[in-house]
Amino acid sequence: MAAGTDLPRFDQLSLNADGSSEDDLHRAALQAVLAGRSIPEREDLLKAIGFLATPRPVVHGMPGYRKGCRCKSCRKANAARCRRQRAAKPRTYLTEEQWQARKNGATR
Repeated sequence: MAAGTDLPRFDQLSLNADGSSEDDLHRAALQAVLAGRSIPEREDLLKAIGFLATPRPVVHGMPGYRKGCRCKSCRKANAARCRRQRAAKPRTYLTEEQWQARKNGATR
């Protein structure tokens, strides 16, 4: 056991990709945070365990907007997509007679 905690040491954990439980991984992450003396050291330990995701390359434009990026270029790409969709399917307006017929509950 690690000193002062009920957590097992790293060498006692089974952190194989196929046989480790989530509880073991959470304990290992907590142990890594406790063992690290500085933030970069803690981050390195968590990366070694696989808890910190490696940074993905940033994609902008419509793919970036779909992934959740809301920067100026991604919002601009989405606005262009919306404009194209609106132009492809123009609005159809009802005549006064059609509107009154729908309002009164008559069938089309």
